[in-house]
Amino acid sequence: MRRTHLIVVGTVMLVTLGAAAHAGELERLREENARLRQQVRSLEAENARLRGQAASAARPAPTDNSGLAAALEQRANESVSVSPAPEPGASVVATEASRLEGLQGGRSRHWITWRAERPTAGESRPEAATVVIDATASGGIYREVKSLDLVVDGAPVQCPVTDYRIDSMTVGRDASARRVGESVTARVPMDTLDRLANARDISGTLGTTTFRLTPEQLAGVRAFAKRLES
Repeated sequence: MRRTHLIVVGTVMLVTLGAAAHAGELERLREENARLRQQVRSLEAENARLRGQAASAARPAPTDNSGLAAALEQRANESVSVSPAPEPGASVVATEASRLEGLQGGRSRHWITWRAERPTAGESRPEAATVVIDATASGGIYREVKSLDLVVDGAPVQCPVTDYRIDSMTVGRDASARRVGESVTARVPMDTLDRLANARDISGTLGTTTFRLTPEQLAGVRAFAKRLES
């Protein structure tokens, strides 16, 4: 009888100790779970912060459009030169040759230059200016071109060709290997030049070659027209 009592008491004590141990393990697991949840929240917050930094770095820095425009105008003014003309008291106003970009239909390199002869002091401004397009290794494709066709802010403008020159040079020692360059000059009336100077977009077609003036070249047209007035 006493032995049975001891067995019962021992069994009760084991159950109690097992329950206590189980309760302690649950508490420890709860604390560990809470700690892990806090770590997850911290990592999520850090991840969000890093994503925000990456997005900020990917966004382009704000640009000062007024400063860019001023820089373009200054560079354009510097590209316009004034030199004496053959006629006494007159002068030649011209821009630097600027390479045309984004050509379609022409494989050679092309440059554009604006020129005009300003009358002597006290006379009215010239009736027209000229635009010259020079091409290297174009092979004579502009020989029969009669006009330079421009599109000024969506409106077509035609400038008649007034002069054409071809330049042929031998390449290397082979006399049969020749490179043919061309120069095409078109007349630009002053009212057309005024439209060009105030345009936001200018594209052109010469023969089978098309192009579009860059912002720098548009600024050059404005500076050229302004210099003719001064």
